[in-house]
Amino acid sequence: MFTNFHNRLRLAREKAGLSQLQVMKRVGINNKTLSGYETGKSEPDINTIDLLCDLYSVSSDWLLGRTDIKNIYNDNNKQVSINLSDDSFASEEVIFNEKALVDSQKRRLLKLMRLFLED
Repeated sequence: MFTNFHNRLRLAREKAGLSQLQVMKRVGINNKTLSGYETGKSEPDINTIDLLCDLYSVSSDWLLGRTDIKNIYNDNNKQVSINLSDDSFASEEVIFNEKALVDSQKRRLLKLMRLFLED
């Protein structure tokens, strides 16, 4: 398994505000087993990883250390993170002051964000 996995697994649980016992009840794994995952003494199977990612609202890529983007999802299971390196941002719904931005506003906002982030 990836080296950061056990640290990220513990961090995700803590950020979700859950104890190991609460995770045990929700996912159905023994808290000693979860403790082993979080200390790197054992590794979960792919189904358990999937359950934990859903419970903690993180992506498996983040949990496994393949990316630094957690891909947190909101209550509607819609991805909250955005990609500014392509134009996909303009195709997403963007809200400001409880109003949806139109395409021209999103394109201008994207240009401003890219200018701001350039070195």
